[in-house]
Amino acid sequence: WPTFGDENGEVGYGDGVYRFAFYQPGGFNSIWTEDAYTDFIIETKVCTSSTIPAIGAGFSLRASEDQWYLFWVLPATGEYSFSRGTNTEPTDIIPLTHSNVIQPYPGAGGSLCLSIKAAAHGDTFDFWVAGANGNYQHLASANDSKYQSGAVGISASSPWTSFSPSPVEA
Repeated sequence: WPTFGDENGEVGYGDGVYRFAFYQPGGFNSIWTEDAYTDFIIETKVCTSSTIPAIGAGFSLRASEDQWYLFWVLPATGEYSFSRGTNTEPTDIIPLTHSNVIQPYPGAGGSLCLSIKAAAHGDTFDFWVAGANGNYQHLASANDSKYQSGAVGISASSPWTSFSPSPVEA
């Protein structure tokens, strides 16, 4: 799948999972399908550092080289957002919002994990999260008809503050 991102990160398979690794603060990586979709359901399990709360992960939806929707979750702080944008102009559809539905659970190596799912049908987007029990709870819905079709994929960002020399991973 095509990737987009910063040189301070690493994208690819390791230890049987797809991983994003960051070595410096401030970075973003994304991978998406080669095909375009209009209606879809996408889900993944995200595990991030429990000691560095600014790391985020989520989905690129209906993306192309210069436009996208982005569903974003910050597991350590219990926040999420949904935006639409181009490479130069993002627009909040759902600004960064706290939700008690976001309940990450401890994962391997002291990480925080959370399952996330997004669905698009027409101009409606729905988002869910699941904790350790795997039962999804509805998080939010939004309507937007700007982009009708595009690739789907997973994304992650590094913290914006300094961290230890070992990588921060999602």
